[in-house]
Amino acid sequence: MKKTQHLGSLLFLSGVLLFGMMHIAIALSSTKLTGLVYYSEKYIAALSNTLGWLPYLMSIIFMASGLFILLNDISDERAKLDHKGKVYRVVKNK
Repeated sequence: MKKTQHLGSLLFLSGVLLFGMMHIAIALSSTKLTGLVYYSEKYIAALSNTLGWLPYLMSIIFMASGLFILLNDISDERAKLDHKGKVYRVVKNK
């Protein structure tokens, strides 16, 4: 594996783990809240009570950037393999 694949995998995995931990913290905090009618209000209030906006957004950024790096690297490798075969055929015909 290339270094970019390692970086993309690390970012994606750390984002998933952080996202999961934040959901556990939000679930534990939301059980203590009463009087809120809608789930979305309860979710946002629990997220604010745990001071978890920064880690929550960072986890989404980590997952998105890791996935982008991985997909970009995979598409580059496939493009290189496609072009490699075409160049070989052109050189062989000349």
